[in-house]
Amino acid sequence: MTVRQVVRSAGVVLAYAAMGLACLVLVGVLADRGAALTALLAARAVLVTAGLVAIGVVTARGRGTGAHTLLAVLGYAACPAAWVGRAFLSQLWFAPGPATVALDAVAWLAVVLAARVVVTRTRA
Repeated sequence: MTVRQVVRSAGVVLAYAAMGLACLVLVGVLADRGAALTALLAARAVLVTAGLVAIGVVTARGRGTGAHTLLAVLGYAACPAAWVGRAFLSQLWFAPGPATVALDAVAWLAVVLAARVVVTRTRA
């Protein structure tokens, strides 16, 4: 791996982590202003899904599915919201904790892989 590839990979990891954190902060700011929590959690799930797909589409070139999946996993692990189970959508149904960390991780990877399949088939 070249230095450029390492830097680009680190950028993808940071993009995933920053996107998840930005969605959490946005929901937190809006919740502080009195918006309905369930609606905000649903909006966060939509925003995170859109972010995962966008990052997957933009960064799909030049990487295999396994490498991209690894970067997505590292991005999830680097996201502070994921550490407490508030990164994606499981908080809609469960209190934040270890179960929501695991469920969010599975959902995060499912969206990343689905986006990857669509991008790969579209470009083929």
